[in-house]
Amino acid sequence: MTGLSQIFFRPSDLQCKCGCSSMQFDSCFLTALHDACYSYGKKFNFTSCARCETHNTKVGGVPTSGHLSGGKHFCRAIDIYFSSDEDLYAILSAVLQAKFNFIIVYKSLNFVHCELKNVEFRPRFLIVN
Repeated sequence: MTGLSQIFFRPSDLQCKCGCSSMQFDSCFLTALHDACYSYGKKFNFTSCARCETHNTKVGGVPTSGHLSGGKHFCRAIDIYFSSDEDLYAILSAVLQAKFNFIIVYKSLNFVHCELKNVEFRPRFLIVN
């Protein structure tokens, strides 16, 4: 990742948090993430991105999680922290413009799960309190 991407995120922001450093991404996901960051205009506060299978299980992720990275899996999901309703609105605006098509707002936990499903996937937007 070079150029403008480094303004918005570093590889360490996206790698698995267990220490294995797994970081295998879907190329369309990285393009959409860059576009969302650019639209947001500042650095997102990522809470989770790529996960190895072991870490995904440890944090309660589903076996088909978009966060999975490594082997046959290419990460296509990111979780972003929001600090206020205004921040949430700005994040949602940015990720929707970037064509993320599966979004879950975890209002009480202050984060948004943003996933880039395949092209045939009908967009879904959920709010969980």
